[in-house]
Amino acid sequence: MPFLQNSKIANKYRVALSTITRWIEQAELGNNNLELGTSNNKLRIIDNQNNIAELERLAEKSRVYKPQAGLKEHTVDSYFYEVFTVSEQLELFTDLKNKKQINLKYYYKNGGAELWNKDYFNSFGKIKDQNQHLLDNSFESIKYLIKNKSINIIDIGTGNGYPVKDLIEAIKPQNYIGLDISPEMLDLAQGNIKKWYPDLAIKTIVTDFERTQPQQLLLSAKNNDSTNLILLLGHTICNLSTPISSLLNIRSGMLEDDILVFTSSLDTISNRSNLDYVKGIEGKDEYAWIPRLLGVDVEECRLKLVYDGNSKRKVKSLVLDKDYKVNFTIDGIKYNVLLERESELIRWQHYLFDIHELINLVHQSGFEVKQISADQKGENVLVICKAKY
Repeated sequence: MPFLQNSKIANKYRVALSTITRWIEQAELGNNNLELGTSNNKLRIIDNQNNIAELERLAEKSRVYKPQAGLKEHTVDSYFYEVFTVSEQLELFTDLKNKKQINLKYYYKNGGAELWNKDYFNSFGKIKDQNQHLLDNSFESIKYLIKNKSINIIDIGTGNGYPVKDLIEAIKPQNYIGLDISPEMLDLAQGNIKKWYPDLAIKTIVTDFERTQPQQLLLSAKNNDSTNLILLLGHTICNLSTPISSLLNIRSGMLEDDILVFTSSLDTISNRSNLDYVKGIEGKDEYAWIPRLLGVDVEECRLKLVYDGNSKRKVKSLVLDKDYKVNFTIDGIKYNVLLERESELIRWQHYLFDIHELINLVHQSGFEVKQISADQKGENVLVICKAKY
């Protein structure tokens, strides 16, 4: 007799495991229409059409009605609206409502940029060195593809500017343009690059390339003799919710002579299990400023770090200690989101790709691969590509 797995029910209907346990207990008492069977001395929900329909009904009822015992209701204060734009507020709300997720990019606003900058020097260590080595070894290939044209570096997700320091020295661009959602991160990069290269023309732009097409911005950087060298370093592609959409956005602003360089983690046993740097960095209380803005009692929640084989991603989440109701007023309209006790609020996710998936992603996004180089252990890659015409 086939049974439904509780974890899959929880993911499908976005309810806590404790809620499913309660439904099974209620079914024993005849208080709902779930049909149960026994497997390994445990009551389980049978996999049939009747139960699918009943689970839909129970999940909908659960969304409409929440038990008030242990519920914390919180109305976000004015600081939330000062930090985030209206479009960012809406994305944060819809991600919470539909995905129980806070996008990593938003943590780099406010004081998050300075926290990241400290950890870049103190905690990233091996990962930082591996990626820098890949980029340094690609200078000659990049020069060859540029063919002696003048260069504009377009740095998407700038970090603190250190990853491109040696590249700027090697290819001597005429312009450096930094793009990031975080004004504070852009200030870090601009300050460092200006210090190293005081004569370089530097421009920074606050933008979210995940949600906007940078076509006009990329094309306006060019003149008749220049090439745009677009950088997406730091494995940023692995942290994106929809990598193909972001690559298509970049592709929309590229001409035949432009070049895209990005780095990525590969799906290896070592990368799957390597979560220590996340415990040491992203698990710090300072990085939890957004959940706190939403009223979550972070200290009372559990931190969960796992590799999810179904989605091929590493996930860091907060397991909520109680039910929460979070109230927003965005552009004059009231919204609220209900988060159940024992549900998981995703604060960080990092997708892993095998090399074939990565090549397919590049091709599907309208690019052709010019070079792929891997580190010695085959855990990280750097990809150089151009737009297909």
